[in-house]
Amino acid sequence: MGKVDTTYQLLRDIGPWLRGLFFQPRLRISYDPTKSKDKAYTADAGMRLACYYHLQVLNEGRGVAKRCKPVLETVESLDNSSLRLRKPEQMHWANEPTLEPVDIERNQARRLDLVFLFQDDRNINFFIPPPPIPVGTTRVFPPGRYRVRVRVTPEAGKPGVGQFTLLTDGTWDALEITTP
Repeated sequence: MGKVDTTYQLLRDIGPWLRGLFFQPRLRISYDPTKSKDKAYTADAGMRLACYYHLQVLNEGRGVAKRCKPVLETVESLDNSSLRLRKPEQMHWANEPTLEPVDIERNQARRLDLVFLFQDDRNINFFIPPPPIPVGTTRVFPPGRYRVRVRVTPEAGKPGVGQFTLLTDGTWDALEITTP
């Protein structure tokens, strides 16, 4: 009976660790121009027509990625070294009313808002909350080439990280997004 109790105790103690190891989520961040670009009128900007660009966050793991938090870690201009995001900023999940974390089921993808460009404006607008005091942080960048790094962190498991290059001449519906 002692051996059975010891084995049971051992399995009880390491079982959750083994399950966590085997059923971890694995997030991959990508851009697919056929699934990640929408044009729509924006009500909160005076019904201006805009083109929205989204990233795809796919859970390739064996478990649910719970409470995933997306962060725009860096935005660096490749044309002008002084243009950059000053600090990491929380991002917005597509079609979600708030900035709350979301769950991503295994073998499922969620769209993550990255940028939008208005038809009547040449600037790139990142989907990050406006600063409470408009000093030090900008979410609007002029046309050009930018390197962007995004991190999505689940409650348990390793974060997914994606790095992309954005290129625009200011044409609102012709932004190029590539991986370096």
